[in-house]
Amino acid sequence: MEYVYIITGITGFLGRTVAKKLLLEKKTVIGLKLPGDNSELIPGVTYASGDVTKPETLEQLAVLANGRRIVFIHCAAVISIQSKTLNMHDVNVGGVKNILAFCRKYDGSRLIHVSSVHAIPESPKGTVMTETKDFSPELVVGNYAKTKAEATALVLQAASEGLNASVVHPSGIIGPDDTTGGYLTETIRAFVNGKFPCAVTGGYDFVDVRDVADGVISCIENGRPGENYILSGRFITIKELFRILSDISGRKAPKLTAPLWLVRLISPIAERIERATGSPILITPYSTYTLGSNGLFSHDKASRELGYNPRPIEETLRETVEWIKNRRD
Repeated sequence: MEYVYIITGITGFLGRTVAKKLLLEKKTVIGLKLPGDNSELIPGVTYASGDVTKPETLEQLAVLANGRRIVFIHCAAVISIQSKTLNMHDVNVGGVKNILAFCRKYDGSRLIHVSSVHAIPESPKGTVMTETKDFSPELVVGNYAKTKAEATALVLQAASEGLNASVVHPSGIIGPDDTTGGYLTETIRAFVNGKFPCAVTGGYDFVDVRDVADGVISCIENGRPGENYILSGRFITIKELFRILSDISGRKAPKLTAPLWLVRLISPIAERIERATGSPILITPYSTYTLGSNGLFSHDKASRELGYNPRPIEETLRETVEWIKNRRD
């Protein structure tokens, strides 16, 4: 039977990457984009204008599927490190409820829900975290993490009731071709442009967007319904990250490293200043919390079951810096 691949959030960093890889495999791809979104279109994708928070707009996707079996890849989400973000719960939780209702209505649909490692309850520092089925907003910190945990619980509950759904949990996604101006890309861009006077202590797990896309696509065929898979890369401190970026870009790494407790103390003021000046918002209470949290995640399950094999972070950073420099030139 012929399949059609529907991607929400197709104008986002991961959604675009997944779409391009599916097209290379000669798959039929339908992308859902928000009305008024003028992002560059991908040749070969059929686009539908809609909103995951408005279930009536999703019905056109079934019309476009035209009786073919649907593989639904739900990438759409509000991703933010800011203290206040409008409509995050509406999109990240309400949108998932609408997608689940759509998949239940069109029986036979396969759903891959893109969650986040932020949805996973944090273990004590030094402990390598693995997959869990225990998801709740009360178990995680920050608005983004809470919405992703709540949504993940909804998807896994639906799977336990018979829906053909699996969940993936990417860590911090980086890589070339991020035209969305994501937080991590802007951090690398700021370093390349010499706008980081100092580093900070702490770090996190970062992963190449292309590897996450491969993991998502493999999960369609190889992921077990009702299971979830961590798609992580490796943990790296900010100091080490800047050292690698220095070697790649020729830009000197900051000599000073500010303690995270100090940056956390000033982060509310820094966030307000960044917002007022229109600068990329990089320093917030949530971003500093994340850098000080346990960032150790195992992707062993994904490697065993999905053939997941993330590339070295040095390769990702080198190609990201090259892309940033070419965009600037």
